[in-house]
Parts: sequence; C-alpha cells; structure tokens
Amino acid sequence: MSADAQTPWLKNTPLHFAVKAKQVKAVKTLVWDLKADSSAKNYMDLTPKDYCQKFVKDEETRTTVMGLLTKMHSNTKVVKNLAVKRMK
Repeated sequence: MSADAQTPWLKNTPLHFAVKAKQVKAVKTLVWDLKADSSAKNYMDLTPKDYCQKFVKDEETRTTVMGLLTKMHSNTKVVKNLAVKRMK
C-alpha cells in the first residue's frame, strides 16, 4: 500500500490514521520519507490537517504534527510546557 492509498473506511489515507492516533514519528515518515500528500481528502472531505485540528487536543502535540504536515520542520520532538516557554 502506498502512502497515498485510501482505505475503504471513509477513504482515509495512512496519514489520516497516523494523525488521528497521534503517532508523530509515523507522520514524519509518511510526509518526509514517503512523500504522502497532506492535502488528501477523505470521504468526509477532511484532510490530515483537519484531522489534526479535530482530534489532537494537546497543544504541544498538535503544534508538532501541524509543523510536520506543513513541512515547517522535520523534528519529531514534542515541546512540553509550550505555554511557559512562550511567556519567557
């Protein structure tokens, strides 16, 4: 199965599943190494970026995953205490 192949269930790609499961390293591998399309839409017309906004509630993890999806960085380290670091 390729990185952009869709499953019969809601036509989700492996990237949709990785984002929903908050698997940061899997997201990095799919986007950076396997060149998965982060704008691929499923049956409900949602992209992996939409899934990130909908399912990843932890701000630190969401920021890391969105950075990977938009190719802003390739680091899988989730920055803890992000709010405290922003205040400094």
